[in-house]
Amino acid sequence: MVKNSNSSTNLDIESIQHALYSVNRHAKTAIVKRDLYDIKNNTLQKLIKIGHAKKLWLEYSTQPGKAKQSTVVLVKVGIKTKGNPHFFHMIPEKEDYITLKHKGVVCPQDLHNPKSSMSLNTAKKILLQFIGAKPQKVKVQKPTKPALNKNVFISSFLDGSSRSRKR
Repeated sequence: MVKNSNSSTNLDIESIQHALYSVNRHAKTAIVKRDLYDIKNNTLQKLIKIGHAKKLWLEYSTQPGKAKQSTVVLVKVGIKTKGNPHFFHMIPEKEDYITLKHKGVVCPQDLHNPKSSMSLNTAKKILLQFIGAKPQKVKVQKPTKPALNKNVFISSFLDGSSRSRKR
């Protein structure tokens, strides 16, 4: 159990691992990825800081995006627990290039995370509680009706009125 300094509740590292797995899985297919990846990175940073996660090495990303090669850090979460550890990638910081060894290849295939199922909302609540952040409420804008313009000129020629015209 980890006692969060910002909260009086205790959080289990295994539930944090499963929540990280769920958020990471959803972030890969989300339309707005930034919020989910921010939650993931903040959680990983805090786990590293308190000693429940460790940066292992640098390696090339399997999905580098627009670049031909991109480097990521492999992080092992759950180094103090008896259960299976989880592995995640994060963007390296400047000091990571100095302190960590670059493997050059993608991580071995035997480092797959165990499958787990947790809803995204539950996972976000667990991680936000752990990092001490408050969930941001997204305002859903209701579609507004267009305002009617009452100063619209209406032609008598088109409305079929029978007024006589002066010549």
